[in-house]
Order: sequence, then C-alpha cells, then structure tokens
Amino acid sequence: MFDISDLENNSESGSSCSSTDSYKPQPGSGICGSIATGTYETWEIQDTQDTGSVSEATGLSETELEILRRNIAQEIKNYEQIHGRGSIPQYLSRWAEEKLSPKIDWRKEIASVVRNAVANTAGMVDYSYQRPSRRQNIISDIILPSMRQPLPTIAVVIDTSGSISDEMLSQAVAEVEGILKALGFRDRIWYIACDYDVHITKQISSIKEIKLEGGGGTDMGKGIKAAAFLKPRPNICIVLTDGYTPWPDKPPSRMKIIVGLINNNETLPEVPGWAKKVLIKM
Repeated sequence: MFDISDLENNSESGSSCSSTDSYKPQPGSGICGSIATGTYETWEIQDTQDTGSVSEATGLSETELEILRRNIAQEIKNYEQIHGRGSIPQYLSRWAEEKLSPKIDWRKEIASVVRNAVANTAGMVDYSYQRPSRRQNIISDIILPSMRQPLPTIAVVIDTSGSISDEMLSQAVAEVEGILKALGFRDRIWYIACDYDVHITKQISSIKEIKLEGGGGTDMGKGIKAAAFLKPRPNICIVLTDGYTPWPDKPPSRMKIIVGLINNNETLPEVPGWAKKVLIKM
C-alpha cells in the first residue's frame, strides 16, 4: 500500500519527479517519468530514431495486440458468465461481445450468397430444339439440339405474420430488391406473401407492387411449398422471416433456399441446415 512518508522522503531528497541510478522507483512513489517531465528516466525504453534498423524493444506487434485484446475480451465474458449480467459495465460487455463476435454487414453477406447461387444456377446448361445446332450442317439426317444457358428464376417469400413490423419488412425488402436489380433481375421475380397461409403469389418488377397481406400465425413451409409449385420452378427461394415458424423436413429439389432472418433478439430460432441463413439486424 502507498505510504505518504515515501513521498515526503522523496521530496526531501529532491527526487519528486526524477530518479538516481541507485534508486528504483515504486508505484505511487511520486516518480513520474518522461511523460510528466520530458526527461527519460533510467528504467524507461527510449524512442529510437528511424535509422533503418530494428530496435531491440519495439513493443507488441499488431497481431500480438489483437491476441491480447481477444484474451481480455474472453476474460470479461467469462467473468460475466460466472457472476451474472450486470457484474461488468455494459460498455465493456458490448466491447467484448463485438470483439469475440464481430458483426457482419448482412447486406454484403446476402448479396454474396445470392450472387453465388445465381452464378451456380446460370452456369448450368441444357439442350433445346428452339435453335438449330451450329453442327447441324455436318449431319443432315438427324436434328441436333443446341445448348442453352437458362436464366435463373427467383422467388421471394415474405413473412407477413403479426410478429414482424412493416418497418422491418420494408427495409429488408428494399435491400433485397436492390441486390436483385444489381444482378440484372427485373421481371423474373416471384413474390409470395405468407403467414400461416399463402395470400399472394405473383411476379413483380418493383417493390411498389408488394402488398403485405396477412397478420396471423406463421408457417414459412407453406410459402416454400408454393414456390416449388410455380412453373417454371424457381432456382432460388429467398425467405424473409423472424424465424418463429415450423420448417419442412427437407427442402424442395432443385431449389436453393436462403433464409433472411429478421431478428434482433440475443437467442435466435433454429433454421434448418439445408437452408443458407443470413442474419438481418434492423
């Protein structure tokens, strides 16, 4: 413990903010160092000039600093887990949570997921007799089909149950529309409004055509099933929901499911492993 007599003794000897070679300062002794006096003491590591050489004591690297930060964050969360919520100041708890679970921009994530799904679907080829094959002039007795590259079809199933606010839906739908238009989808988007039942199924070219009918219970499985019955069947089905819904045991064949989970709660509902989940925080 700090003793005031130590400070008085140091003051009498004229060493309040300085030191001698024979004296090693202790915490609380009144020896301030260069941060107060501008003069380096014997125990301090002096700054090195930029001479092109590496100093023997350069401190922690950025990687080592990041490891140290993560270790501190983990200790904070461990302490909070043992002693309960409120045992750590809220700003420290938030800092530790962000350090251990960095937030990902859901717009970029869902754009990446949709882009990859579109690329994989558009890369598939099929045979068609609508156009003659370029090799038809080689064989005259047999009609050869040509190869075609189908344009992917996308369906957006929107949860219109009472647990989701219009504000949350409008923001999520606007972002999805921007993503799809950036990918070149304008007239090939199916819109399905679904709570416990399917209310609307139609093709749209703008979110201005969307009507959020519903407000009852929730069953997104029926919305996915409705998408699977469309002709032609969509290659990609994007489901925007808070996740409090039953799910089918297995997905429809030949249709990739992307779930945009609109949920700000700490405990999130389960999403089937066969669907790609993107957490959307408003």
